[in-house]
Amino acid sequence: MCEYPELVYFMNESLSDVVFIVEEQRLPALKSLLTVKNTVFRAMFSENFKESKEKEVVIKDTTFEAFKTLMWFLYCDLLVLKNDNDLQLIEDVLKLCDRYDAKRLMTKIKVHLKSMRLTEQNMESMARISSNHRFEELMSKVKAFIGNNFNALIRKDDNELISLNDSTYNQFFKVLADNYRKQNTELSQLKRQMDGMKRVKCAKCSKTFTHASNLSHIYCPNCGAYLLRANH
Repeated sequence: MCEYPELVYFMNESLSDVVFIVEEQRLPALKSLLTVKNTVFRAMFSENFKESKEKEVVIKDTTFEAFKTLMWFLYCDLLVLKNDNDLQLIEDVLKLCDRYDAKRLMTKIKVHLKSMRLTEQNMESMARISSNHRFEELMSKVKAFIGNNFNALIRKDDNELISLNDSTYNQFFKVLADNYRKQNTELSQLKRQMDGMKRVKCAKCSKTFTHASNLSHIYCPNCGAYLLRANH
């Protein structure tokens, strides 16, 4: 981490001038660095707030790992997660992004989520995150996953399907509607094709076959005999 000299101060209480208490754990930091990197901390450590004079600041309604991830990013612009696939941790960090107006960190997380493999196990969490934070590309990815796995998902019982739809913010029913419209379109196209077909009996080999009624001439597929023009 030598390319990030700021990290000398990260989690180093002897070089820090404030300690955040999160879930009864200590997370030391440098006020001046946070003030430069974040507008919310800049306000927090201004003379108008009591935190500017306190050596310890208690942070509530989050987890230690989520707050540590926020600090990592403010120190060196890196998204560092204890577990890259921990969606609960990612949700907790996203809440901190809203709370501390950390837009660039939110963008990093959005890119990370897009790179993650979607599974039936994490689909609901992905849908919840994308809906809560308006990650439209991620929601499109969830919808595509449902579409690609629709035949397997549709085998669930009614209660499971309702729960699945609720947890994916109606994406399952949207895919169901899309599939219904697609099938209707395909059936309509097939019907139009069938309406344009005729049955005819070959005068040479007596075989009956189907042909398109708009053809200018017809050949028997069995014996190859030329039969007639379509307008005869």
